[in-house]
Amino acid sequence: MFTRYKDLDDSLLEKELSQLPKQNELFDEINMDFRVNCIGNNGYFLIGQQLSCFKTKKLSLILANNKPGDFSSLFQEKLTNSDKIENLTLDVERNLMMDKYSQLLIATISKITNLKILNLILKHNSIRDEGIKTIKEFQNLNNLKHLRLDISFNSLKQQGSQYIGDSLSLMQLNTIEIDISQNQIGERGLNYIITSLKKIKSLLFVKFTSKKIGCKLRNEIMLKQNIILCKTKRLVLFIINL
Repeated sequence: MFTRYKDLDDSLLEKELSQLPKQNELFDEINMDFRVNCIGNNGYFLIGQQLSCFKTKKLSLILANNKPGDFSSLFQEKLTNSDKIENLTLDVERNLMMDKYSQLLIATISKITNLKILNLILKHNSIRDEGIKTIKEFQNLNNLKHLRLDISFNSLKQQGSQYIGDSLSLMQLNTIEIDISQNQIGERGLNYIITSLKKIKSLLFVKFTSKKIGCKLRNEIMLKQNIILCKTKRLVLFIINL
């Protein structure tokens, strides 16, 4: 099921969703694109209610350029069939998302225990270090093998990079794509993340983007760490975008 929604606020969204099936219908893939609307808290809850009527292994939700709100209600614990999802793409960029909402969203995603592939787009929001703190709960995603995390253009500093690094080092991932550009993690934060990546024994592919992160020695650090990583016995393709 592929659906693109335009010119909606919460009340108009409710009318649109009322036309969709309300029973437990099975889909191979669900792709719902709500980008550039005026959807807020009630709308996210309504979308979560509708998703509880579907069963799918592959879900893509595009919610870029809407209002800030509680995106965790997209996966309502009492209503959802989210435990069936194995492949999730969630794009919530440019929503002025603050720390409390990003914390809730990340914690909620960590409960989707069958996830194998996660593409989480959080760029161009207002997320600070505290907003990424609950990423430690991603270590509960025991089946997750591919993670793409785009948290560029936020307000992360060194502590935020430590939260990310500590979480990654405890996961059994095969592929990782991280974009932490346009934050202020600095030299120590950059070192911390790369050192954490080297601890993942199952890792086969890394793509790490870190443009303009408040680190004068970024090029030197990345080159040094890349050489060390490639000397390991693992087959690692390490792509660096400076």
